[in-house]
Amino acid sequence: MTIEELLEDLERRASEAETIGATAPVAAVLRSVREQVGSLDHSETPSRRDRLITVQEAADRAGLTPRWFYDNRHTLPFVKKLSSKQLRISERGFDRWLASR
Repeated sequence: MTIEELLEDLERRASEAETIGATAPVAAVLRSVREQVGSLDHSETPSRRDRLITVQEAADRAGLTPRWFYDNRHTLPFVKKLSSKQLRISERGFDRWLASR
């Protein structure tokens, strides 16, 4: 889904909430979110798709061992289990995590 599609969907849902007379401020909340998303600098939004990197690549970039990722896989939302012995790392999720450390 593109940001433009998201904005259109939020506006449609806000209109639907008004049409059915939602008692909660659903329309106002949806429009507020729409405005916030619409005000983002889209030039900084990565246009590339997320890719899965190997555990070794992630370990090298983070200065950790591959074993560390296997041991902590349950607490790392960017780790994807492909099989019983194979993990991959979401590069976008990993980059965000690494930047926050």
